[in-house]
Amino acid sequence: KDLIAQLLEKNVDKRITSQQALEHPWILSIDYNNIEPGDDNLIIQVTNNLKNFCATQKLQQLTLAYIVHNLVNLDEIKKLRNIFIKFDSNGDGHLTKEELMHGLMEMMEKEEAKKEVNRLMELIDTDGNGFIEYEEFLRASMDKKKLLSKKNLKIVFDYLDKNKNGKISYDEIKAVLDGDNKMEDDIWKALVNQVDLDGDGEISFNEFEYMMKNVKEKT
Repeated sequence: KDLIAQLLEKNVDKRITSQQALEHPWILSIDYNNIEPGDDNLIIQVTNNLKNFCATQKLQQLTLAYIVHNLVNLDEIKKLRNIFIKFDSNGDGHLTKEELMHGLMEMMEKEEAKKEVNRLMELIDTDGNGFIEYEEFLRASMDKKKLLSKKNLKIVFDYLDKNKNGKISYDEIKAVLDGDNKMEDDIWKALVNQVDLDGDGEISFNEFEYMMKNVKEKT
């Protein structure tokens, strides 16, 4: 409460700086290597999930982000957060190539870790800033069987299906994904065509589910 109160001080001259915040007693009291007993197996599982992660399509990434942000059990996130903190050696809230490689080298040889880091940075760093953010890490490291359950996928599908006709059109995807980008309609039609197996110009739930199940397969 003391830290938050100092951060929210309206008077800029009295408000603490970012450096002072990092030196606050509460921050200094946090054990950044706090991996609970028995979590060594979780680190191995997370490493394997990262190795097998392959979400190359924009719609796959959107779906994973929505599920992680809205539908995931908080206890599971807490454990993954501890692993993220363990990997994030300088505590700045994102993973560099070097930090990710150091973390993966606990479970694999250096050359294999180097190869995986280059692949993961390309796939996971969706905003292209050169780092892996916390939520990007969650998307890739969580157990995909739990993450991509039929229940979760149906919730996301219904969220995208704005007119509730049981199909997702390119207009509906554009409304969610485009934001201020204002990309050409052909781009959104091409995105739908990647998933539209029967060629009717829209995405059914079965097609959507098939696309998301393929996130689990490393190609």
